[in-house]
Amino acid sequence: MLELAYALEAKSQHPLARAIVRHAKAEGARLLAAEEFQSLTGQGLRGKVDGATLMLGRRELLESGPLAEWAKKLPRHPRI
Repeated sequence: MLELAYALEAKSQHPLARAIVRHAKAEGARLLAAEEFQSLTGQGLRGKVDGATLMLGRRELLESGPLAEWAKKLPRHPRI
């Protein structure tokens, strides 16, 4: 999972992306090639790795995409 996140986050300029990239490098994760990369402002990231579509970001991004029904069943994290 770290390598998939790394593939997308390596193309992002978001501060959290930089932290994920640093962590992935420290763990020795491989940098997989991401294609069709999209940064969706305020939502997250989308791209393809080895032909598989990846989405990484806010819950709302998942709930509006092809995994909407599945994502709506995920437990919600309580706000602190």
